[in-house]
Amino acid sequence: YHHRADERWTGDCLSALSSATDDDGKPSTVRVERDGDAYRIDRDGDADRASGCLMSYAYWNPALRGQTRLLNPQTGKVDAVRVERMGAGTIPVGGEPVAATRYRIVGAQAPIDVWYSGAGEWIGLDSPVAEGKHRLSYRL
Repeated sequence: YHHRADERWTGDCLSALSSATDDDGKPSTVRVERDGDAYRIDRDGDADRASGCLMSYAYWNPALRGQTRLLNPQTGKVDAVRVERMGAGTIPVGGEPVAATRYRIVGAQAPIDVWYSGAGEWIGLDSPVAEGKHRLSYRL
């Protein structure tokens, strides 16, 4: 699996995205361009449009917590999502426990838990992968 996505942003909205993915020998590309008040989304030659402000799964941006849809940079599809506040806790950052709030992104993919510090900095992620057989964890 190899995936590369280059994103350009204006404030909290995507202005352009270009991605290329090789998923076990199956290549795909996505191109997104802002076109006035809408987006033109090209997925391997199939074109689509989306209106309004569009964000990707950009966990680093705390505005993600208020989204009801996110652009998947691998598929080019706009996923309907629900972001739920799951509560507070601590997670290790640099070997030290840090107070954080966990949010769960529920949608087209497996649930993704993202952790933000009190300052709004993205400091962690947990998600099941390989059909739930493994767990992907990220810590700052």
